[in-house]
Amino acid sequence: MDTAKLTRRSFVGAAAATTVGMLAMRINTPAPAAAEEKKTLKITDMRGREVEIPEKPERIIAIGCAQRFACYLGAAGKLIGVEESDKNDAVACTYRHVYHDLFENLPITGDGGSNGALVNEEAILVADPQLILCDSIDVDSCNALQERTGIPVVALDQPESVFDEFYYQNMMVAGEALGKQDRAKEIVDFIKGIEKDIADRVKDADKSITAYACGISYRGGHGFDGTEAKFPPFMACGVTNVADGKDLDGPYTIDVEAVIEAQPDFIFIEAGNLDLVKEDYEKSPAVYEALDAVMNKNTYTIISHRYYSTNVELALANCYQVACVLFPEEFKDIDSIEKLDEICKFLLDSESCTFFKDHKMSEDLAEKGYEYKQVDITKL
Repeated sequence: MDTAKLTRRSFVGAAAATTVGMLAMRINTPAPAAAEEKKTLKITDMRGREVEIPEKPERIIAIGCAQRFACYLGAAGKLIGVEESDKNDAVACTYRHVYHDLFENLPITGDGGSNGALVNEEAILVADPQLILCDSIDVDSCNALQERTGIPVVALDQPESVFDEFYYQNMMVAGEALGKQDRAKEIVDFIKGIEKDIADRVKDADKSITAYACGISYRGGHGFDGTEAKFPPFMACGVTNVADGKDLDGPYTIDVEAVIEAQPDFIFIEAGNLDLVKEDYEKSPAVYEALDAVMNKNTYTIISHRYYSTNVELALANCYQVACVLFPEEFKDIDSIEKLDEICKFLLDSESCTFFKDHKMSEDLAEKGYEYKQVDITKL
């Protein structure tokens, strides 16, 4: 990312001088008494940078998807500003929905959103955080932001994967930066525990089942041909994904004829994109009626886990939804909707959160059309 993209366009000229002036004021401010000095520690962030930070920061700013890490780690109450995009109460971006009451009362410190992190350095300096946690920003930009503000910047990455060592590394670095190491380990163990639970339940099951996922959201919604290779729920269950192929990884657009030729036993559709799948069917009903899974009604919904990158709680809940459909005997004691609520509460609840006192995430999602159910593509 170009360093220039880190600042609002309106700050290209005058803001540089303002930032330098405010930084000079910070530098010339008398140091606090020794008794008030905070302990520091050095950590290595996900860009390989060694950064000296407060041992237990109490005032933080998060840039980009780093806001999600703060919420998972129970540090949302330490946020003293948010990006403008995080003011949007979008239920499919679960951390925003759960913490909307908190975020709406915080000052704006940047734009955020899918177009990249446009940071308002002046607003950050006014907020006066002890630490800036950022996501998906390159080394030079991190160094430049830290140098211009005089505030430690710790870089993270929000990977698309879920059961992945790279994600676990990010979580542990974020936990160390926020003084939440125990919570970070608890989260990593929780995710690994889900992966193990599913694997243990299906290890002796017949995994000759084939499946297809469609309506996959990635930089917008997609119809029946929007799919994903190495789809996490299918990988967790050990079943064959008909969209997998050599050198394929992640979301892509498939030739529907290839799906018909593969004849998947089950089809899973993102609930938020059922309208797009309906449009596809209405244009060419004979094409989709050539699929046995469609005619046998082996078609079920999942909930999009991508909204401003990966909402891990939804990705994990989808694994149970898929597992419950494909292996009903092995998962007869599991209710995927209850699992959705359980996982959301575990990852997002905290002392500064009031949402779970009188809400269930599944109910709020269902109200907007995001729910687990069997569907008939021919009658959407």
